[in-house]
Amino acid sequence: LSAPRMGEVLVDEGLIPDVAICSTARRASDTLELLQTTCPIDGPITHTREIYHGSMDTYLSYLSRLPENAQTAILVGHNPDMDHAVMVLSGSYENMVTAAIAAIQFEIDYWKAILEEPKGRLIGYWKPRDFLTF
Repeated sequence: LSAPRMGEVLVDEGLIPDVAICSTARRASDTLELLQTTCPIDGPITHTREIYHGSMDTYLSYLSRLPENAQTAILVGHNPDMDHAVMVLSGSYENMVTAAIAAIQFEIDYWKAILEEPKGRLIGYWKPRDFLTF
């Protein structure tokens, strides 16, 4: 049950998502649902099959259509696609294990601009293992 702990991380870091894009696959949907027990998302949540084995063009297309008033978004998908997405979007390789979070900041004024400027800066990376206590 690492997703609720990762939701706490988002809250602690001030990164509560306004909106979400999530794969329709059971594991991804369950992860997002568990994350929301500690980090509620008030805005729209889009569930789509296209995120399952989605291309970067697919991810960028969904991000570019987010509401303009959304400051923070969460994308819940699958590997190896999420590893690749983090690398392309931030220039950093991070191992996106289940429930891992890579926070990427973009210097854009509106989401549609991500199509022209898809490079952001990795501002945080957390994985459930970081919070294990023995």
